[in-house]
Amino acid sequence: MPTCAYCKKEAVITKEHIWPSGLIQRMGSTKTYEPRAGKFHGGEPVIRDVCASCNNGNLSVLDDYLCELFDKFMASTWNPGNEGEFKYDYQFLLRGLLKISFNSARAMKNEVAAKVLNRYTPFILTGGHIRNVCLRLQIVTSSKAINIEDGTEKLFEPYAFRNAQVPYD
Repeated sequence: MPTCAYCKKEAVITKEHIWPSGLIQRMGSTKTYEPRAGKFHGGEPVIRDVCASCNNGNLSVLDDYLCELFDKFMASTWNPGNEGEFKYDYQFLLRGLLKISFNSARAMKNEVAAKVLNRYTPFILTGGHIRNVCLRLQIVTSSKAINIEDGTEKLFEPYAFRNAQVPYD
């Protein structure tokens, strides 16, 4: 029997969304880039290595929290110069983002990142204390898109979810 990527128990495995399905539904359609194939495809990106207990329990709570944050603070676009407030529970947000990162690393078969993130599965599932992780947030605002052919401008809204490996010192 397969082993769950989170609790490490042998169990019946379910599909786990890379990004919470509630966020994907709020955004409408999605495109997923598959670097090995070098192309985009539609549909909700999933990985199949999580037991039903984790998927429908603690991980679902994190998904609900991320959806709640989206509804409160991200459903409307922030424009440059606007003031705003972003209130969040540090531990829940960090756990949710680590979950997305761990899911993505496994789905993209990034063994180095998956191995590092695997260390945090107990924290992702239940919280607690964690070391050597830094949460960095950046508000992405709308921007002007200028057509260089005719000089017209339009507002470019930041309606996309992105995750990628970002090396930094």
